[in-house]
Amino acid sequence: MSHPYHTLASMASIERWSDKQMWQILAHYTPDPNQEDKECLYLYRVVSDLFWAAWCHVQMENPSTNSPYTEWRDLFLEAAKERIEILESKNWRVIFDEL
Repeated sequence: MSHPYHTLASMASIERWSDKQMWQILAHYTPDPNQEDKECLYLYRVVSDLFWAAWCHVQMENPSTNSPYTEWRDLFLEAAKERIEILESKNWRVIFDEL
């Protein structure tokens, strides 16, 4: 019901895959991925990290859960922040050329 890369990015976010790992999986997911495929997956990864951070934040308010949602939220937020900082840099497309 969503873009195919959204599901892949969500899995990458949950499993804490590196960019290199994402590109390797993308190559199995899409034959001969191009620059636009990598950029799309990267952007969906930011969205997924933010989604999971928000989900963890909501779960923190549920007193019946006994999971480290605060820690998980912070991990997802930090991952999103790092990726956004790269996107804000002047040469953000270099990350795709290096892999």
